[in-house]
Amino acid sequence: MNKEPLIESSDVLLLGPCSIVNQKLFSSCVDTMPILAVDGGVKHLNTKECISIGDGDSSNIKMDINFPTRKSQSDLQLALEHLSPKNKAIYAFGFLGERRDHEWINLGEFTRHTMRTKCQVILEGRTLFLPKGIYEIEIKGIFSLMSLHENRVSLSGQCEYGNGETFELGPLSSQGLSNIGHGVVRIETLSALIVHSVEQDLALAKYFP
Repeated sequence: MNKEPLIESSDVLLLGPCSIVNQKLFSSCVDTMPILAVDGGVKHLNTKECISIGDGDSSNIKMDINFPTRKSQSDLQLALEHLSPKNKAIYAFGFLGERRDHEWINLGEFTRHTMRTKCQVILEGRTLFLPKGIYEIEIKGIFSLMSLHENRVSLSGQCEYGNGETFELGPLSSQGLSNIGHGVVRIETLSALIVHSVEQDLALAKYFP
């Protein structure tokens, strides 16, 4: 469902109600981009200006945009629907931990958002959600590729396993588990893909039209 965009900038900081895992990266983002706080995500900001959105079930602070508590969508899904097609990158924090079912569904919502909008999402600096396409990204150390649906992927460049041949990557298959990056890795994916780095923060991937 299309909503009136709340933030028109290229980069957006999206905050959830869970604990922030990567405090160092969060601190570097919070002063450089507009902020959309999802419900209890406002607690991470003190007096920092933001737009807040949610049903208020995890916050005592009144939301700028309030949703009913009885609904068939999560606050995260509704918040993502309020973002703009102009947004090219979402830096997300506070969406991991606590209830496991919420955490898994958050991963699904970020995946669906990249499929709808062509926007990249970086979750806590270590997990990158990519729309379909061809990309180059610098990875050093252990990383894994994951898909939430049937996908076809090719991998080449400076990594331990990847010769440019296309392979089938099923939903949460171990086929993409525990590769090792040594520099620039080239990825071609026919659908949304998750790249998780174990040892380093990831930058946005370079897209090749």
